[in-house]
Amino acid sequence: MIGNEIRKILSNPVSLILLLVIFILNGVLIYRAEAPGESYCFDEEELRTVYSALPEDPALALATLRENEARLQAALDGAEYPLPLLTEDLYSERDLFREVMARVEPVAGYGDYLEGVQENVTVLTQSELVGDVNSFGYQNLLRSGQVYSNLSHVSPRAFYSGTAERLGQDRTTDVLAVIVCVLFCLELLTVEKTGGTLCLIKPTKKGRIPLHFTKLAAAAMLTLCALLILYGTGLVINSLRYGIGDLTAPIQSVYGFQTSPWDISLLAYYLLFFLAKYLWLLAIAAVIYLACTLCRNAVSSCA
Repeated sequence: MIGNEIRKILSNPVSLILLLVIFILNGVLIYRAEAPGESYCFDEEELRTVYSALPEDPALALATLRENEARLQAALDGAEYPLPLLTEDLYSERDLFREVMARVEPVAGYGDYLEGVQENVTVLTQSELVGDVNSFGYQNLLRSGQVYSNLSHVSPRAFYSGTAERLGQDRTTDVLAVIVCVLFCLELLTVEKTGGTLCLIKPTKKGRIPLHFTKLAAAAMLTLCALLILYGTGLVINSLRYGIGDLTAPIQSVYGFQTSPWDISLLAYYLLFFLAKYLWLLAIAAVIYLACTLCRNAVSSCA
C-alpha cells in the first residue's frame, strides 16, 4: 500500500517537474556558494594549495605558516621572496597565509584549550558564583569538566575542512527541503480528490487510521529520498570542490568545531548530520500532515 501511495505522487507530472526544478536549483545554489575562508583576494583552490603543503601535525603546520608569514613580511619590507606567489601580489599572499593561520591556530592550541577548561572549572567550583555543591550550576560545571577531561586523548589534525563547514551552512537547502515536505504532504492528502477516487477510500473496514498510517509511512520514505538527494548533492559538490577531508580525523579538526564536546570522527559527524536532518524533516512532515488533516476542507478546496 505504501508503494501505491508513492506511485500516485510520482505519476503526477506537475509534481515531478516541481521536484526536478527544486533539485536543480539546490545544486546550482550550492555550487555558486562562497567557499569557507574564501576572500576577494584568494579562493578555495589557493586555500587548499596552502593546506596541501603543510604537515598534518598542527604544531608543525602552524610553525611553517608563521615562517612563511615572516618571509612575506620581509619581502614587503624590501627583501626577496623565495617562493612562487599563489595570489596576485604579496599583500594578498600575506592575507592568504594569515587566513590559514587563523584556521590552524585553534587546532594547534587544542591541548591548551582543554587545560583552560579544567582551570576554569576549578576556579568556578572553588568560588561562590555557581552556588552550593547541590545546585544545578555546580553539578553542570562538574559534568562539563568531566566531559572535556575525556577528550585528553584527542589529537586534531590540520586539513582544509570546507566540506564539513559548508554542509551545515546551506540554509537554502533547508528551505527547499521544507518546501518538498509540504509538497509531499499536500499531494498525499489531495491525490484522491484530484483523481476522482475519494469515494472509493471513504468506506473502509477499519476507518481512516490505517490509511493515515500508510500515507505517513509514504511521506517518511519520500522525505528520506528527498533528504538524500538534496543534502547528498551538497555533500558531493562540496567534496569535489574542497575535498571530503580526513574521515578518521576527530571532529575537533574541523574549523569552528574545536570546542565540540563529542568524541567522534569526521565520518561519524557526516552520518549524524544526515540522521539529525532526517529526524528534523520527519517532524516537519508530521506537523504539516497533521495540520492538513485538521484543515482537510481547506486543503481539498486548494486541490
